[in-house]
Amino acid sequence: LRQTDSVQTFNAFAEGSKEWAIPLFTSHLSANNLTTPVGVQNLGSQINTGRLQLSCKVGSGSSGTDFTKTNTSAIPTNGAYYFNPAPDDSGYQTNWYGSCRVKALDNQNVVTFVQMRVPPPAVSGSGFTTNMAAAYEGMPTDGGKLRVSFPYIQKVKFSGSTTYLGGLATGVTIQNLSTTSTANVTFTYYNADGSVRVTKNCTVAADKQLIHNHRLISEGTCAPDLPSEWVGSLVVTSDQPIDGFNQIT
Repeated sequence: LRQTDSVQTFNAFAEGSKEWAIPLFTSHLSANNLTTPVGVQNLGSQINTGRLQLSCKVGSGSSGTDFTKTNTSAIPTNGAYYFNPAPDDSGYQTNWYGSCRVKALDNQNVVTFVQMRVPPPAVSGSGFTTNMAAAYEGMPTDGGKLRVSFPYIQKVKFSGSTTYLGGLATGVTIQNLSTTSTANVTFTYYNADGSVRVTKNCTVAADKQLIHNHRLISEGTCAPDLPSEWVGSLVVTSDQPIDGFNQIT
């Protein structure tokens, strides 16, 4: 697909890891056809067929079920492999979102990044086009923190029950990196002058994610209910290792 008006950027990786968290994986969302191909580079010895695993857990409110996929061809040293739900015949579930892990089952080091694409056909009338795309880095599962900060947060412009597609808004995704324990997390939203706008105490199930999508009037589970066009920052603290990323849309 030649996407003439989109820019996808991601950082280079300083080192590999045997397992990576993907806080947001989607497959042909009904609202906009958003889909997230996952690119994996092998930094170790050859990964044989079936020994690179993508294991995914369905998100709250998503259709579908948990699933696992493995590589269908061997991956040589420094070679790449792609788990790609974009093709129509790829066998991924439709209107699915949640979080995933990528793991080399024979302990090779790999690196992982995620593309966010609106492939054809974009949903008619959604306001989204196939030129839209972005990317983010996967997160090593052994690299979690108890505190993550987001310097820029913006709420969508809205009036009553109507939102306006124009203008900026953000969406924060937090991943609980523990596979056994629920994370008790505190979201503290700060006004531009440093004062606290709102604090929300939330929980994130083991190996799951929580999304606050500020492009929606109600931002999702444990929503902070920010006012129209609010701009500020966010600090998230947790009693379990977490990681996350912020989309500016």
